[in-house]
Amino acid sequence: MSEQNYKVLVNLSTLMTGGVLQAAAALIVHAIRDPVARDWHYAISSGVADEIRHFGIEPDGPQFHVFEKSPARDAGERERLLALEAELKPDLVFTLFGPAYVRFISRHLCGVADPWVTHSNWVAFQKLPVSQWPQKIGLMAWKAYWWLSPDFWWTEAEVAKDGLVSRLRCSPEDIFVVPNTTGPQFNDREFQPAFPAGDRLEILCLSAYYEHKNLELIPDVALEMSRQRPELDFRFTLTLPEDWPQVQGILARARELGVEGYLNNLGKVAVTDTPDLYARSHLCFLPSLLEVFSAVYPECLCTGVPLVTTDMRFSRDICQDAAAYYRPGDARSAAGQIIELAENEQAWRRISERGREVYAALPDAAGKWELQKAMVQEAAGRS
Repeated sequence: MSEQNYKVLVNLSTLMTGGVLQAAAALIVHAIRDPVARDWHYAISSGVADEIRHFGIEPDGPQFHVFEKSPARDAGERERLLALEAELKPDLVFTLFGPAYVRFISRHLCGVADPWVTHSNWVAFQKLPVSQWPQKIGLMAWKAYWWLSPDFWWTEAEVAKDGLVSRLRCSPEDIFVVPNTTGPQFNDREFQPAFPAGDRLEILCLSAYYEHKNLELIPDVALEMSRQRPELDFRFTLTLPEDWPQVQGILARARELGVEGYLNNLGKVAVTDTPDLYARSHLCFLPSLLEVFSAVYPECLCTGVPLVTTDMRFSRDICQDAAAYYRPGDARSAAGQIIELAENEQAWRRISERGREVYAALPDAAGKWELQKAMVQEAAGRS
């Protein structure tokens, strides 16, 4: 299909924190260099604006429209977003990750990356107090309602596409799947991960805070590791904003268990600095109970830093046999897998090397952009 210069409004206005900022920045970095996207305009959040500055892009040009508040929570910003659409009259609105919480007049392609809506499970619900279930179910229904309005959808994993079809009754022909990959900050970087071999075991927990990430498990895993191997020197490095009550709860739990010395929280880290974190780490730990396609998966595969994560379909579909899996929510099982990799160099290297092979089957950052561009072209031009 020939490439046409469609006018596109890229809606990134609701993306405020987490890995979605990395995906948004990667999209903009590639789009502004591509002649096909010369008539693209960007409604971006202040968080996205901060991220693209790290790539030398100043969001003050005529193509950028910065939203200080999320349209998800502010009626004035929703009106402004619709006014921008009316002014531009785009061929397509491309909401990178929705819901958009507005009904666009133009044709709308919307990203879906909320696993609670598409493939939530009993294990994740058990993590929540029963008193929170009605609120969570209500929020899921509200998001699902807004996800019914676009003309097309895209997601990063087949497990989410399956959920869109089975739960929301979306037409599979109108759903695109473009896998996640590493961001442009990993381009041209060579990684030589090192087995700990007597050094302090550095365990990276690279994540923003979301309840389904189950980061509250980390202090209990540290306790189990200290019990199973008292002589082992190790440290979990977190990247969480310390002023959040939930994060304070994690740190308080670590103090209660007497393992606060095993946790090191760096606070929020810029996307461009994440490759350096991997370069200093021996393992990565992701205790998620729900994911679509976490950026941690391709980043571990790319860098060769072995990943220890939950044994769930969403993780196995992507990482295959290039990760160590433990029973979801089981701190003892997680500790055992981490210790096994810390003490067994052959197992550590097998996962590290296998990760590079699995990563080779994924698109790189430029390849993902080509897939996204083709998706936008098809959605904008489809009759």
